[in-house]
Amino acid sequence: MHSNADIAFQMDSSNMYCNVILTIATETTGGGDDEEGGGGDNLILDMVVKFIETLPDKLLRSEISDKNLERDNSGNLSI
Repeated sequence: MHSNADIAFQMDSSNMYCNVILTIATETTGGGDDEEGGGGDNLILDMVVKFIETLPDKLLRSEISDKNLERDNSGNLSI
């Protein structure tokens, strides 16, 4: 995937997650006790934890081959 397309995909995904979280937060606000029922806050926290678990480990520059940092004729990193 071209790096610009990948960035656009990641931005769209992030926007979708934010919209879902905001929707859940507004739909579940109101009276009641969320402690036992797993209300909106707990649901959002569960979603965030699952999302964080899917993130890859940070890359360290020292672990990246110089070949991975070469750019093509358009200036894009060749992945």
